[in-house]
Amino acid sequence: MKNILFIILLFMSSSSFAQIKQSTTVEIESGQTTKNYIGATLESMVVELFAVNYGNALTFTKVNDQIVITNAQEPNAVIKITLNNKYLVRTLFYNEKMVSSTEAIAFDLENLPKSSTISNQIVKGKVESYVGKTELDATMNYDFDKTYKLFARLTISTDLNNIDAVFESIAAFFSQEDALLKVFLGSYARKNQPIMSGYLKTNALGKIESGIIWLAIDNENGKYEIYSKGKITKTEKQTLIDFQETIVDYFEKTMID
Repeated sequence: MKNILFIILLFMSSSSFAQIKQSTTVEIESGQTTKNYIGATLESMVVELFAVNYGNALTFTKVNDQIVITNAQEPNAVIKITLNNKYLVRTLFYNEKMVSSTEAIAFDLENLPKSSTISNQIVKGKVESYVGKTELDATMNYDFDKTYKLFARLTISTDLNNIDAVFESIAAFFSQEDALLKVFLGSYARKNQPIMSGYLKTNALGKIESGIIWLAIDNENGKYEIYSKGKITKTEKQTLIDFQETIVDYFEKTMID
């Protein structure tokens, strides 16, 4: 009987221990990050912003297999991060209405999603692709500058297949000394963004209607192609680094939304 009672008490103690909340705080440039755990699982995180943003805080909470991000100074804007068939999806809401979303895809030039806007970037030597959607209302007076920058600039690996791994990846990012600079500080943020390698729009058949894409030949060498009205209008050999100026010039000339 004593042995049975001991086992029961041990089990109850172990279960209670697993629910104990533990917090760790990391000082970073212009702020600090506090990560809250239940057992070994990250459940929430607060990133406090100092200096000119004194009093502001970004709150990250795991709720029903999604990560919800809010900004104290922009309470009407919310970012939600989920996985759809193991592909990363991030969505920006304003006043509970979706205004922008991106969903990671497996990029196949011969089998592209239909009627879509596709962005490609290079992360750790690999192409990562996203289908983007925007539903901004021209009549709305949006107030979400910092939240939008976070939505657009937070780099999360697309090869993570569970929400806990995604959350840990975000926590690791905000444990970096220059994390806030990479998100909010103009030229520094742009310099630290992934390298762009394409921007395409497809028609109802999944064929490229317009856009620009860089294709590797070997290592950093390759060529780019520009599409207009479903046809290639220009192709030229160029390194990936030099292509960065080309794609920016393309955006400026075509004034893509």
